[in-house]
Amino acid sequence: MALFCATLLVTAMLLGSIPAAAQGWPAEPSEYVLGEGDVLSITVFGDGDLSITVPIGPDGQISVPLAGPIKAGGLTVVQLAEDIASALSTYVKNPSVTVNVAQYRKTRVVVLGQVVRPGAYELPGDAGALAAIAAAGGLTDMADVTGITLAFGSGEAVCVDYESALTDPAADISLQSGAVIYVPRAYRQVLVMGDVVRPGSYPAMGGAGRMTLLDAVAAAGGVRGDARTATVVWNGVRDGVAESAQASLGRLIDAPESDENIALEPGDVLLVSEGPEDYVSIVGEVARPGVYPLQQGAAILDVIAAAGGPTPRADMGRIRVYQGSDVQGASTFAVAPDRLLFEGDILANPKASAGQLIVVPSGAIKVHVTGSVVRPGPVDLMQSATLLDAVAAAGGLKPDADGQRAVLTRADGQDVSVSEIDIESFFAGSAQGAAPAAHDGDSIFIPEFTHQVLVMGAVAKPGAYRLQRGAKLLDAIAAAGGMAPGADAGAVVHSRRGSEPGSVILDAGALLRDASLDANVLLADGDALFIPEARQQAAIMGEVARPGVYPTGRGTTLMDLLAAAGGPTGKADLGRVKIYEGQGGRAADGRLSDIAGLSLAVADESLVYEGNIKANPQIVPGQVIVVPSSVIRVQVAGHVQRAGGYELKRGADVAQAITAAAR
Repeated sequence: MALFCATLLVTAMLLGSIPAAAQGWPAEPSEYVLGEGDVLSITVFGDGDLSITVPIGPDGQISVPLAGPIKAGGLTVVQLAEDIASALSTYVKNPSVTVNVAQYRKTRVVVLGQVVRPGAYELPGDAGALAAIAAAGGLTDMADVTGITLAFGSGEAVCVDYESALTDPAADISLQSGAVIYVPRAYRQVLVMGDVVRPGSYPAMGGAGRMTLLDAVAAAGGVRGDARTATVVWNGVRDGVAESAQASLGRLIDAPESDENIALEPGDVLLVSEGPEDYVSIVGEVARPGVYPLQQGAAILDVIAAAGGPTPRADMGRIRVYQGSDVQGASTFAVAPDRLLFEGDILANPKASAGQLIVVPSGAIKVHVTGSVVRPGPVDLMQSATLLDAVAAAGGLKPDADGQRAVLTRADGQDVSVSEIDIESFFAGSAQGAAPAAHDGDSIFIPEFTHQVLVMGAVAKPGAYRLQRGAKLLDAIAAAGGMAPGADAGAVVHSRRGSEPGSVILDAGALLRDASLDANVLLADGDALFIPEARQQAAIMGEVARPGVYPTGRGTTLMDLLAAAGGPTGKADLGRVKIYEGQGGRAADGRLSDIAGLSLAVADESLVYEGNIKANPQIVPGQVIVVPSSVIRVQVAGHVQRAGGYELKRGADVAQAITAAAR
């Protein structure tokens, strides 16, 4: 109990020293360092038009209205708020800026090897290697903590000092999306074979509690027959020298403290035999590996049949037969080139002899496919399979997969290499050459396609949107709910960062009428669209229901503006409508003019149209439309029945005026 309590106390102390990032918790908001993928909510007090939600792009920058591009990566929210306020101070008096993290970035990593749940995991953006291992359920009992490697998407691979990171947060390694953590297996096994209940591999304990010959036989369930008549053959390596020994299990039972009860080391092999018969051993891809009595005249095929036959994974063309040292009829399992007697196809079927070891190799390899595939996990393939076959065996790519940036992690002895391949081109048939061959133990990670576009301005739902591969400008506007009423479709601003930065003004209205136009460009990750509000106006006066100033857009006609003003009154003379040229509108290059006002000065030299409304000319922003009255007002006085003012049709004469006053 004292040992358990001490262990529990040490464990609690170690866990208490693990940093928040290593446990998967984000840092304090005021200390959190911003980076690519973080989505920020920026509020400018008192000015809703400048308050936006924006993601940090791959270059670490964000775009803020009026302030323009601002570096956000590497700063805290407090530092970024100060920089934005400084940039806005040119346009806004004493701006008050608040920055909050609306959505923390995610780091997607793959954890393979000796962890409880190997696979792909999403972690907070500032997480370290310890957090990834913890997310995968922690290390298994067979993990080699001294050989853990972390491979980045750039191809760089580093070792993880797991023991130091538990007590020193500075020893932990920060992660990046696409990183692969590999925890190798610690080979601490003892192989027990022969006439035992459960032949197999068993952990070899170290230290004062080392496993002995008797311990290993007991761990394998004991001898199937009479234990006192059984013998144990031990093979191992001590100080670089291969050694073997034989002991009577009966004597070991009577004297377990004797030197014959050898203390075992990792890699030792035991063969337990009930009697003095000749035996042959068979391992590998057979139904029941083990040690079998050798029948007189038996051939290799007979031994394979006795072991239950080959498995579907067996490579029957590469069977190997080794001759071990004969120790009273038992095999030592010493496998070395100088003991190789046969290598080839089973059809040759040579005779078996006592002490031989028959190895039936596997014709299959195992490849781990993770990420954006239909069925992530390990897949079994034949030796000649390619990486394309591995992805196909995992169900193929998902619709959101970025197969052009697949990450291949390959272990070659103690070295681990990481490379990026375009697996999608092999599926499409556009790749040059054959698909790369798959190796046993390969790991392929297929990332999700990250394609974010920022849509701002006069749309139904401004914000950042993730789009599928091949998305175009109209797709982004549709994802944002379409353009809002009053939007200026003819002045959409498309901004692009990266290798070809810049901005262009596009006519989205024309694209809505014909989406096949070249202006409906393919979007790239980090693109931004700004749809301005329409500020073009024209005035309408005279005999309309609601005289005033109304917005105009491209293609607005006289009848459109007349309808917007409530239509003509009963007195309107629609055959003598006049249009005068005002101020405002657009400059010659199509950009919005700096003149925001509208002049209502009506003079003969500014008259650009006079005639019937049926001609329906187009209206240019800044124009003034006058709808004249079809009646005139005259005063009749003197000796008439009802002196006063009267409205008459335009063109009436004096007699008609006197007649109107005489009624």
